[in-house]
Amino acid sequence: YEMFCEKLEPIIKKKLPKFQKSISAKKAQEMARYILPVGMKAHLYHTINVTTALRYISVAKYLPEAQNEAIEFVSLLEKEMLKIDKDLKPLIEFAKKEKAVFPEIDLKKFRAENSVKVFDVINYDFNINENYAGVLRASNLFLDESLLGGFNSYIKLSLSADAQNQRHRRSPAIRPSLESIYKQDFYIPPIIKEYLESEYKDAIEYSYKFFEKQIEKIEFGEAIYALTNAHNIEII
Repeated sequence: YEMFCEKLEPIIKKKLPKFQKSISAKKAQEMARYILPVGMKAHLYHTINVTTALRYISVAKYLPEAQNEAIEFVSLLEKEMLKIDKDLKPLIEFAKKEKAVFPEIDLKKFRAENSVKVFDVINYDFNINENYAGVLRASNLFLDESLLGGFNSYIKLSLSADAQNQRHRRSPAIRPSLESIYKQDFYIPPIIKEYLESEYKDAIEYSYKFFEKQIEKIEFGEAIYALTNAHNIEII
């Protein structure tokens, strides 16, 4: 990571307009970050309402990956919520009893060779009310297309891009479990492809070897912390 930051900074500085040259180091960090694992610690200030908090609590134990951390998180969340208002306890208990099913979806019919996006007429293979807990039924997962008719979009993007979209609530989507769609597939930023492609691919290849060794020790759902930000996933 440090090596990529060092090598990319002068390259990026040359390409940036004059008024942006002072942030070339930051831009280099943004590009280099793709080779870091998603397990890197991060500090987020995340503002949510009570309904969203209850959704977290209801689905945590059904997540196919990073489940241990999710369960630990909602346990801490529950304690903090009750410190604020003890009257939330019945709602929290209700959310904990809800049954959520992680959606399974066949991506084969959405995939197309040499294509980034594929659109088709809406055709869900699952029932939103059955697959998401009751406290989720009025959520933004109940999309316009469910009410009006519309289309699905198939998108392949990096874990980094998907996380960013989720933080900004910009990509409500169905995300299959990573294990069900896993293959070695990753994003290369154009500037790295032009100048440092070989070094980048070496770093990514090393990360995949490390990841697959971890699967043998701690299983897929926890080993995913070793996948890089560059790893591509598919969402509908």
